[in-house]
Amino acid sequence: MFFGKSSTTQKKMKRKLKILEHRRLEGARLLMKGIAKAEVARRLGVSRQSVQNWAIRLTIKRKTGAGGTL
Repeated sequence: MFFGKSSTTQKKMKRKLKILEHRRLEGARLLMKGIAKAEVARRLGVSRQSVQNWAIRLTIKRKTGAGGTL
């Protein structure tokens, strides 16, 4: 997956990706509950633009019925 990287570096990168994915999924959960984008950003410690991007992807996935990650 991560060519030319040491085993330790690969593990750290995978862990970081899991953390980021968890944060995106938590953001989606909050957005679906009707929490304002600015509040979601504040709670998760991310930019409002990131939450806006998640909201756009979530809307597209809901309209198309597409699976996969946010």
